[in-house]
Amino acid sequence: TKRSVLTDGNGVPLALTIDGANRNDCKLLEGTLDAVDWTPGAGARLALCLDKGYDHAFCRTLATDHGLEPHIRARGEEAQAGREGTRARRSVVERTFAWFNRFRRLIVNWERLTCTRLALLQYAAALITWRRTHPVTRAEATY
Repeated sequence: TKRSVLTDGNGVPLALTIDGANRNDCKLLEGTLDAVDWTPGAGARLALCLDKGYDHAFCRTLATDHGLEPHIRARGEEAQAGREGTRARRSVVERTFAWFNRFRRLIVNWERLTCTRLALLQYAAALITWRRTHPVTRAEATY
């Protein structure tokens, strides 16, 4: 399966969709953006940072229709930026994917039903959100 995760700036998952592994990333974007209620405050501009897999007119239009400002690396631009020493902004999402991979059950897909797989991923997303919003100090931790 392929996971599509929308996170905030701290890596907290906001939306999650899955589909077959043979699907293009661009096709998962619509379901991911539809899973969130976009009501920013007055004058707030929300940005959507995507990699070159989303460099299509459809993705740019979809982001604009949801009230988001798309920041999409063009094809070939990411390799040029890597030589200049600037890092891609998607490192926040890559870190969130690494947090998902800490749950051993999610590394290999053993479920037959898509709804079971999605439920396990949503449960993991809830645990990640809880851990990011309620950090445990060393004094509170019990060993």
